Amino acid sequence: MTRCVEGMHPPTREILLDGGNAVRARSVILANGVSWRRVNTTGFDRLMGKGIYYGASRNEASSMHGLDVFLIGAGNSAGQAALNFASYARHVTLIVRGDSLEKGMSHYWIEQIRAKSNISSACNAKSRLRTARRIRDRSTSSISARRR
Repeated sequence: MTRCVEGMHPPTREILLDGGNAVRARSVILANGVSWRRVNTTGFDRLMGKGIYYGASRNEASSMHGLDVFLIGAGNSAGQAALNFASYARHVTLIVRGDSLEKGMSHYWIEQIRAKSNISSACNAKSRLRTARRIRDRSTSSISARRR
C-alpha cells in the first residue's frame, strides 16, 4: 500500500503519514528522484534523443569520442558530466545561465574542471536553437540531413 508523507519530526525521526498514522525509524533516507530543469526553447523537444538529452551518464561519454559536447548547467551534476565527457570528447563547453560556476558548483568540481584543457564555460548564456543541417541519432548511429 502506498502512503503519503505529510510531515516529519527530525529530532525523533518520526514520519507522519496520511490518515494520522506515524512511524519511527533509526534512520531516514529521502529518495525524491530528480526533476530536470527544462530548457524553454522552441525546437528542443523535437530533437530529444537526436542530440539533445536530459541527464548525462558516464556510459554515454564514450560515444562522444572526438566530438564537441555542449552541456547546459552549472551545478555539481553538470561539473561531473563535463569531466566524464572530457575524457572522450574533443572539447566540452558548459553553457551557464548565471554569471559564474561558483554560484552553483562546489569548489571540488570547479578545480578539477579548471585543470582540464578541453573544458570551457560560457557564462550569462541564453539558449537558442539553430536549425540543424545534420543530426546524428545515437540510437541508430545514422546521420540525416535536415534543412529548414
